[in-house]
Amino acid sequence: MKCFHYFRDKSRNGRQRSAPELKEKEKLDFSGAERVTKSSSSSASPRGIPELYEEKGQNLRVFSLSELKRATSDFNRLFKIGEGGFGSVFKGSIQPADGNGNPVVVAIKRLNKDALQVMGTYGYAAPDYIETGHLTAKSDVWSFGVVLYEMLTGRRSMERNRPKSEKKLLEWVKQYPPDSKKFDTIIDQRLQGEYSKNGARKLAKLADHCLRKSAKDRLTMSQVVERLKQIMEDTSEADDRSVEVSENGQAEAEEKGNQLRSSELWKKRMEHLAKLGESVESAGRKRFMILQRANVSS
Repeated sequence: MKCFHYFRDKSRNGRQRSAPELKEKEKLDFSGAERVTKSSSSSASPRGIPELYEEKGQNLRVFSLSELKRATSDFNRLFKIGEGGFGSVFKGSIQPADGNGNPVVVAIKRLNKDALQVMGTYGYAAPDYIETGHLTAKSDVWSFGVVLYEMLTGRRSMERNRPKSEKKLLEWVKQYPPDSKKFDTIIDQRLQGEYSKNGARKLAKLADHCLRKSAKDRLTMSQVVERLKQIMEDTSEADDRSVEVSENGQAEAEEKGNQLRSSELWKKRMEHLAKLGESVESAGRKRFMILQRANVSS
């Protein structure tokens, strides 16, 4: 969904403009929900999915089919603002999650029952989803595999400023399999080598399981979450050691401090991955229930 601001612009010379020119004195006042929508949907943002999720995760909201029906008066034709080959767009009014404040005007897209349309962020869409247009739980698993490699490497799924062989993350990491001697070269340099080598290899292998071409060969999201928890437990036991600052000088003390910060960064990434995995699993279950209700009602 995306918020639209309606306007009319009548120029004296009769020429049509693509958008009205705003006067300097005019000020736009967006509500909090609109600001979240605008910032989250900006394609120019240099941040990756993990960073955006960590920042905006608390504002994410899943709507039930009944909520969308109420917002559009059961998809009343009087609220239809557009129609295409894949479906129709309706004007709707959504109440804030806490029930306080004015309703937010949104545009709700309803796909035709038999329409196929690929939607999503480039670099995260599963190959089977691109080919068929059908989104399944295994599509989420594939996307999560991309996020796993983003966390390991500190890179986004697509970085156009990189050399040709490194622009696409998945094509680049294929050159460094988890069991290869050069695998460590793809790990985020900001970790400064302070991470669990064994844990990183296990994460990469888990990502490869998620990224299998055939959807039926991928793990379920529940299995992914369980394996993530196991990896966290194993690495926590192996790396559960205190960092002692010796009395050999300030330089060594600073080095130990840097190692500690890098180690903490690795732990935070692991914890964030576990939370993200649980959120994806939960969202997948909710989406399945919504689709089941839609099939029953139709």
